[in-house]
Amino acid sequence: MTGYQVNLLYRLGLHPSVTINQVSKLDNYPIPKTDDLYATLSGGQAFSKLDLSQAYQQIVLDEESRKYVTINTHKGLYQYNRLPFGVSSAPGIFQRTMENFLQGIPRAVVRVDDILITGSSKSEHLNSLETVLGKIQESGMRRNKDKCVFLAPEVVYLGHRIDQYGIYPVESKVKAITEAPEPKNVTELKSYLGMLNYYNRFLPDLSSKLAPLHELLNKQKQWEWDKSQQEAFELSKTLLKSSKVLVHYDPNKDIIISCDASPYGIGAVLSQKK
Repeated sequence: MTGYQVNLLYRLGLHPSVTINQVSKLDNYPIPKTDDLYATLSGGQAFSKLDLSQAYQQIVLDEESRKYVTINTHKGLYQYNRLPFGVSSAPGIFQRTMENFLQGIPRAVVRVDDILITGSSKSEHLNSLETVLGKIQESGMRRNKDKCVFLAPEVVYLGHRIDQYGIYPVESKVKAITEAPEPKNVTELKSYLGMLNYYNRFLPDLSSKLAPLHELLNKQKQWEWDKSQQEAFELSKTLLKSSKVLVHYDPNKDIIISCDASPYGIGAVLSQKK
Protein backbone atom coordinates (compact mmCIF):
# COMPACT_ATOMS: atom_id res chain seq x y z
CA MET A 1 0.00 0.00 0.00
CA THR A 2 1.27 3.46 -0.89
CA GLY A 3 -0.03 6.99 -0.50
CA TYR A 4 0.31 10.01 -2.76
CA GLN A 5 -1.13 13.51 -2.77
CA VAL A 6 -3.79 14.64 -5.26
CA ASN A 7 -5.28 18.15 -5.13
CA LEU A 8 -4.27 18.55 -1.47
CA LEU A 9 -5.94 15.22 -0.59
CA TYR A 10 -4.18 11.91 -0.01
CA ARG A 11 -5.21 8.98 -2.16
CA LEU A 12 -4.38 5.49 -0.96
CA GLY A 13 -3.07 3.14 -3.59
CA LEU A 14 -2.58 -0.61 -3.75
CA HIS A 15 -0.37 -2.75 -5.98
CA PRO A 16 -2.76 -5.00 -7.96
CA SER A 17 0.10 -6.18 -10.17
CA VAL A 18 1.30 -8.46 -7.36
CA THR A 19 -2.17 -9.44 -6.09
CA ILE A 20 -5.50 -9.42 -7.95
CA ASN A 21 -4.08 -8.90 -11.45
CA GLN A 22 -2.14 -12.17 -11.23
CA VAL A 23 -5.18 -14.32 -10.52
CA SER A 24 -8.20 -12.49 -11.97
CA LYS A 25 -9.57 -12.93 -15.49
CA LEU A 26 -8.89 -9.86 -17.62
CA ASP A 27 -11.92 -7.95 -18.88
CA ASN A 28 -11.01 -7.48 -22.55
CA TYR A 29 -13.74 -4.99 -23.37
CA PRO A 30 -12.12 -2.87 -26.12
CA ILE A 31 -11.07 0.72 -25.59
CA PRO A 32 -12.09 2.58 -28.78
CA LYS A 33 -9.38 3.70 -31.15
CA THR A 34 -8.82 7.43 -31.41
CA ASP A 35 -9.36 7.38 -35.19
CA ASP A 36 -12.74 5.65 -34.80
CA LEU A 37 -13.91 8.33 -32.38
CA TYR A 38 -12.72 11.17 -34.61
CA ALA A 39 -14.62 9.66 -37.55
CA THR A 40 -17.94 10.53 -35.86
CA LEU A 41 -17.21 14.28 -35.62
CA SER A 42 -17.95 15.29 -39.21
CA GLY A 43 -20.31 18.25 -39.38
CA GLY A 44 -19.75 19.32 -35.80
CA GLN A 45 -19.87 23.10 -35.36
CA ALA A 46 -18.89 23.44 -31.70
CA PHE A 47 -17.67 21.04 -29.02
CA SER A 48 -18.30 20.26 -25.37
CA LYS A 49 -15.85 18.17 -23.36
CA LEU A 50 -16.68 16.53 -20.04
CA ASP A 51 -14.15 15.03 -17.65
CA LEU A 52 -15.29 12.64 -14.94
CA SER A 53 -13.67 13.14 -11.55
CA GLN A 54 -11.39 10.28 -10.43
CA ALA A 55 -12.81 7.99 -13.13
CA TYR A 56 -12.74 4.37 -11.94
CA GLN A 57 -13.38 5.26 -8.31
CA GLN A 58 -16.92 6.28 -9.23
CA ILE A 59 -17.76 2.62 -9.91
CA VAL A 60 -19.20 1.01 -6.75
CA LEU A 61 -18.03 -2.56 -6.12
CA ASP A 62 -20.45 -5.24 -5.00
CA GLU A 63 -19.89 -6.91 -1.63
CA GLU A 64 -18.38 -10.05 -3.10
CA SER A 65 -15.73 -8.13 -5.07
CA ARG A 66 -14.51 -5.93 -2.23
CA LYS A 67 -12.54 -8.66 -0.50
CA TYR A 68 -10.26 -8.90 -3.55
CA VAL A 69 -9.07 -5.30 -3.15
CA THR A 70 -8.09 -5.42 0.51
CA ILE A 71 -5.21 -3.19 1.56
CA ASN A 72 -2.95 -3.56 4.58
CA THR A 73 -2.32 -0.32 6.47
CA HIS A 74 -0.64 0.61 9.74
CA LYS A 75 -4.15 0.72 11.23
CA GLY A 76 -5.26 -2.67 9.96
CA LEU A 77 -6.95 -4.16 6.89
CA TYR A 78 -9.35 -2.13 4.78
CA GLN A 79 -11.42 -2.93 1.70
CA TYR A 80 -12.11 -0.63 -1.22
CA ASN A 81 -15.80 0.15 -1.76
CA ARG A 82 -15.09 1.44 -5.25
CA LEU A 83 -13.04 0.28 -8.23
CA PRO A 84 -9.42 1.33 -7.55
CA PHE A 85 -6.79 2.43 -10.05
CA GLY A 86 -4.31 -0.23 -11.12
CA VAL A 87 -6.72 -3.16 -11.52
CA SER A 88 -6.03 -4.50 -15.02
CA SER A 89 -9.73 -4.88 -15.87
CA ALA A 90 -10.65 -1.37 -14.68
CA PRO A 91 -10.35 0.37 -18.10
CA GLY A 92 -12.60 -2.20 -19.79
CA ILE A 93 -15.15 -2.13 -16.97
CA PHE A 94 -15.29 1.66 -16.99
CA GLN A 95 -15.46 1.92 -20.79
CA ARG A 96 -18.37 -0.53 -20.95
CA THR A 97 -20.20 1.36 -18.21
CA MET A 98 -19.78 4.72 -19.97
CA GLU A 99 -20.80 3.37 -23.38
CA ASN A 100 -23.96 1.92 -21.84
CA PHE A 101 -24.74 5.34 -20.36
CA LEU A 102 -24.26 7.14 -23.67
CA GLN A 103 -25.74 4.54 -25.99
CA GLY A 104 -28.04 6.08 -28.60
CA ILE A 105 -27.05 9.71 -27.91
CA PRO A 106 -26.08 11.28 -31.26
CA ARG A 107 -22.60 12.75 -31.69
CA ALA A 108 -21.45 11.83 -28.18
CA VAL A 109 -18.26 9.79 -27.87
CA VAL A 110 -16.32 8.58 -24.85
CA ARG A 111 -12.89 7.14 -24.21
CA VAL A 112 -12.71 6.02 -20.58
CA ASP A 113 -13.40 9.22 -18.60
CA ASP A 114 -13.24 11.76 -21.45
CA ILE A 115 -16.57 12.58 -23.13
CA LEU A 116 -16.84 14.70 -26.28
CA ILE A 117 -20.13 16.05 -27.63
CA THR A 118 -20.85 17.96 -30.81
CA GLY A 119 -23.70 18.63 -33.22
CA SER A 120 -24.43 19.83 -36.73
CA SER A 121 -26.45 22.65 -35.16
CA LYS A 122 -26.57 24.38 -31.79
CA SER A 123 -29.94 22.82 -30.97
CA GLU A 124 -28.68 19.29 -31.72
CA HIS A 125 -25.58 19.96 -29.64
CA LEU A 126 -27.59 21.26 -26.68
CA ASN A 127 -30.04 18.35 -26.84
CA SER A 128 -27.23 15.80 -26.76
CA LEU A 129 -25.40 17.71 -24.02
CA GLU A 130 -28.53 17.88 -21.88
CA THR A 131 -29.11 14.14 -22.32
CA VAL A 132 -25.51 13.29 -21.40
CA LEU A 133 -25.57 15.51 -18.30
CA GLY A 134 -28.86 13.95 -17.28
CA LYS A 135 -27.41 10.44 -17.60
CA ILE A 136 -24.39 11.42 -15.51
CA GLN A 137 -26.60 12.96 -12.83
CA GLU A 138 -28.87 9.90 -12.71
CA SER A 139 -25.85 7.63 -12.27
CA GLY A 140 -24.51 9.69 -9.36
CA MET A 141 -21.19 10.31 -11.10
CA ARG A 142 -19.34 13.58 -10.62
CA ARG A 143 -17.62 15.79 -13.16
CA ASN A 144 -14.37 17.68 -12.77
CA LYS A 145 -15.72 21.14 -13.56
CA ASP A 146 -12.24 22.65 -13.99
CA LYS A 147 -11.62 20.37 -16.99
CA CYS A 148 -15.04 20.69 -18.62
CA VAL A 149 -15.59 22.88 -21.70
CA PHE A 150 -18.95 23.83 -23.19
CA LEU A 151 -19.90 24.91 -26.73
CA ALA A 152 -16.32 25.83 -27.63
CA PRO A 153 -15.25 26.43 -31.26
CA GLU A 154 -12.29 24.12 -30.64
CA VAL A 155 -11.12 21.68 -27.97
CA VAL A 156 -8.12 19.50 -27.22
CA TYR A 157 -9.24 15.87 -27.08
CA LEU A 158 -7.03 12.79 -26.86
CA GLY A 159 -3.89 14.70 -27.74
CA HIS A 160 -5.26 16.58 -30.77
CA ARG A 161 -6.86 19.96 -31.36
CA ILE A 162 -10.26 19.70 -33.01
CA ASP A 163 -12.51 22.28 -34.66
CA GLN A 164 -15.26 22.21 -37.30
CA TYR A 165 -12.71 22.05 -40.11
CA GLY A 166 -10.59 19.15 -38.93
CA ILE A 167 -7.92 17.78 -36.61
CA TYR A 168 -4.54 19.32 -35.80
CA PRO A 169 -1.48 18.48 -33.68
CA VAL A 170 -1.38 20.17 -30.28
CA GLU A 171 1.14 23.02 -30.29
CA SER A 172 2.65 22.15 -26.89
CA LYS A 173 3.33 18.58 -28.02
CA VAL A 174 4.80 19.76 -31.31
CA LYS A 175 7.07 22.12 -29.39
CA ALA A 176 8.27 19.30 -27.15
CA ILE A 177 9.21 17.27 -30.23
CA THR A 178 10.83 20.08 -32.21
CA GLU A 179 12.91 21.10 -29.18
CA ALA A 180 13.97 17.55 -28.36
CA PRO A 181 17.77 17.15 -28.25
CA GLU A 182 19.70 14.87 -30.55
CA PRO A 183 19.49 11.25 -29.30
CA LYS A 184 22.69 9.87 -27.78
CA ASN A 185 21.70 6.19 -27.67
CA VAL A 186 19.04 3.71 -28.78
CA THR A 187 16.84 4.33 -25.73
CA GLU A 188 16.69 8.07 -26.41
CA LEU A 189 16.06 7.44 -30.11
CA LYS A 190 13.13 5.13 -29.31
CA SER A 191 11.69 7.80 -27.04
CA TYR A 192 11.94 10.43 -29.77
CA LEU A 193 10.42 8.18 -32.44
CA GLY A 194 7.60 7.30 -30.06
CA MET A 195 6.69 10.97 -29.65
CA LEU A 196 6.93 11.54 -33.39
CA ASN A 197 4.85 8.50 -34.32
CA TYR A 198 1.94 9.84 -32.25
CA TYR A 199 1.44 12.35 -35.05
CA ASN A 200 2.46 10.09 -37.93
CA ARG A 201 -0.92 10.57 -39.63
CA PHE A 202 0.15 14.16 -40.38
CA LEU A 203 3.53 13.13 -41.84
CA PRO A 204 3.45 11.48 -45.28
CA ASP A 205 6.17 8.99 -46.26
CA LEU A 206 7.48 9.04 -42.71
CA SER A 207 8.96 5.52 -42.68
CA SER A 208 11.00 6.19 -45.82
CA LYS A 209 12.24 9.57 -44.66
CA LEU A 210 13.25 8.22 -41.26
CA ALA A 211 14.95 5.09 -42.61
CA PRO A 212 18.43 6.23 -41.41
CA LEU A 213 17.06 6.56 -37.88
CA HIS A 214 15.32 3.19 -37.94
CA GLU A 215 18.56 1.56 -39.05
CA LEU A 216 20.05 2.39 -35.65
CA LEU A 217 17.32 0.30 -33.95
CA ASN A 218 18.76 -2.85 -35.53
CA LYS A 219 20.45 -4.84 -32.77
CA GLN A 220 23.11 -5.97 -35.21
CA LYS A 221 24.13 -2.39 -36.05
CA GLN A 222 26.55 -0.41 -33.93
CA TRP A 223 25.40 3.04 -32.82
CA GLU A 224 26.84 5.63 -35.18
CA TRP A 225 25.16 9.01 -35.57
CA ASP A 226 26.42 10.49 -38.84
CA LYS A 227 25.22 12.94 -41.50
CA SER A 228 22.33 10.82 -42.80
CA GLN A 229 20.88 10.39 -39.29
CA GLN A 230 21.26 14.09 -38.53
CA GLU A 231 19.50 15.05 -41.76
CA ALA A 232 16.62 12.65 -41.09
CA PHE A 233 16.34 13.93 -37.51
CA GLU A 234 16.15 17.57 -38.65
CA LEU A 235 13.75 16.69 -41.49
CA SER A 236 11.33 15.02 -39.08
CA LYS A 237 11.04 18.24 -37.09
CA THR A 238 10.55 20.30 -40.23
CA LEU A 239 7.78 17.98 -41.41
CA LEU A 240 5.95 18.25 -38.11
CA LYS A 241 6.12 22.06 -38.02
CA SER A 242 4.71 22.23 -41.54
CA SER A 243 2.01 19.57 -41.02
CA LYS A 244 -1.44 20.34 -42.44
CA VAL A 245 -4.92 19.83 -41.05
CA LEU A 246 -6.69 16.49 -41.46
CA VAL A 247 -10.29 17.16 -42.45
CA HIS A 248 -13.12 15.26 -40.79
CA TYR A 249 -14.32 12.06 -42.42
CA ASP A 250 -17.58 12.51 -44.35
CA PRO A 251 -19.61 9.27 -44.63
CA ASN A 252 -21.53 10.72 -47.59
CA LYS A 253 -18.45 11.07 -49.84
CA ASP A 254 -16.55 8.44 -51.81
CA ILE A 255 -13.30 7.11 -50.35
CA ILE A 256 -10.07 7.01 -52.35
CA ILE A 257 -7.46 4.44 -51.31
CA SER A 258 -3.83 5.09 -52.24
CA CYS A 259 -1.11 2.52 -51.53
CA ASP A 260 2.65 2.55 -51.92
CA ALA A 261 5.71 0.59 -50.86
CA SER A 262 9.47 1.00 -50.78
CA PRO A 263 12.45 -0.98 -49.46
CA TYR A 264 11.94 0.85 -46.15
CA GLY A 265 8.21 0.49 -45.55
CA ILE A 266 4.65 0.24 -46.81
CA GLY A 267 1.83 2.73 -46.48
CA ALA A 268 -1.74 3.53 -47.42
CA VAL A 269 -3.87 6.68 -47.36
CA LEU A 270 -7.64 7.07 -47.22
CA SER A 271 -8.76 10.36 -48.75
CA GLN A 272 -11.90 12.13 -49.93
CA LYS A 273 -12.44 14.85 -52.50
CA LYS A 274 -13.80 18.17 -51.25
